[in-house]
Amino acid sequence: MYPFLNTNLSWDARVEDLVSRLSLYEIVEQTSAAVSLPPPSIARLGIKPYWWDTECLRGYTNRNATAFPDSLGLAASFRYGGVSL
Repeated sequence: MYPFLNTNLSWDARVEDLVSRLSLYEIVEQTSAAVSLPPPSIARLGIKPYWWDTECLRGYTNRNATAFPDSLGLAASFRYGGVSL
């Protein structure tokens, strides 16, 4: 078993181990995938395709999931001095 799969290790140790095993090409592929496509799998490390393009800054939605308010929409719901912003 690769050390990055060992949940008894610290997060930092696991990340360091995983990144040390990735080629520059694999790092680029994992961080620059198109929004409509997941990054490719890395079969030699047992990493399957996954969706990483979600973050709560713009609001989080996914198939059959709850939608959380985004920061701009949340800020627009507050009133300042009796006047809606």
